[in-house]
Amino acid sequence: MNKIFNQKTFHYLSLIMAFTYIILGMWVYKHKMISPTDQKLNILAGVLLVIYGGFRGYRAYMGIKTINTLNDQNNAS
Repeated sequence: MNKIFNQKTFHYLSLIMAFTYIILGMWVYKHKMISPTDQKLNILAGVLLVIYGGFRGYRAYMGIKTINTLNDQNNAS
């Protein structure tokens, strides 16, 4: 029980961090925070942060889904 709680907590925190990366990527893209003069660098950094955030969000979602499935199977037996 405690191990499942810790894993779920970790995955929910990972989901929050994924949203943080996505928001940070959009903010970098919009406000040109990486380089005020090089627009291509800002676009690249923003897009990479959004993609990374999406990847982390997907992994966190799949982790939560797996834990819930295993928990349901254990409760059914």
